[in-house]
Amino acid sequence: MSFTSTPSCSSSSNAEKEKRCEELIADLRRVFNQPQTPTDEEVSNALSSFEFSANELARFSQFDATRYTRNLLALDEKFSLLLICWSPGQSSPVHHHGNKGVKSWVRVLKGTLETIYGYETECQTEPEDSKRHDIVLTADSPISVTEDSMGLHRTGNGHDGLTVSLHLYSPPYVECTFKKQALEDGYIPVVHRPEINQCSPMAPLSTKELNMVVSGQKSAPVFANFCQLVDVLQREIKIEPAGTHSLENISHVKKILSLM
Repeated sequence: MSFTSTPSCSSSSNAEKEKRCEELIADLRRVFNQPQTPTDEEVSNALSSFEFSANELARFSQFDATRYTRNLLALDEKFSLLLICWSPGQSSPVHHHGNKGVKSWVRVLKGTLETIYGYETECQTEPEDSKRHDIVLTADSPISVTEDSMGLHRTGNGHDGLTVSLHLYSPPYVECTFKKQALEDGYIPVVHRPEINQCSPMAPLSTKELNMVVSGQKSAPVFANFCQLVDVLQREIKIEPAGTHSLENISHVKKILSLM
């Protein structure tokens, strides 16, 4: 399927559109929980109707000098929402989004983001000119919509300034999987997961979210720090009345530890 762009919402000022991130996530859940599958335009309109204020953007942005960061904002059975921060020159490896028919919506909030399609293998440095297809997005661009059928691609910030982009995937996609030089699977993890409330900026995944990651993402570190890991373990370790642990709970805790 070819690349498509859906126009952003219009006719409202930035001040009128400003909300907290929690409101955006609530809007998206309403869109995805309706009886029928949402259209590209419905999802794009929900993403476009939200404006990050400077304070709200700072609340969730996290940059790393060594690689781009993938900040998980929301995860449920229908979609995942990530805020991705790119320093100048940073890019993803050549990768794809699995074989689950994942569709993605991308909105650039700051800077410039370029995606290159046309790679035949994950080990290619550059695609052949005849097969290369570049998509460049800025904060003024409409929401972009792509499907897995577009194949292997690399996304990055080849410009001088910082770039921040909002990525929604449905079905949910959390871990960026690619092939290393030895053809082993490599992973770009979710390196930071802000809590979506006013109480704690670094609360751990809920049990429901954790179970989804444990079942589908076998080696992705999802804890920003050891405090998060301890909080999760205190919640998830279950002691039986006799003071022992069930084999099922022991297996569950082992899987949690594997996410470090």
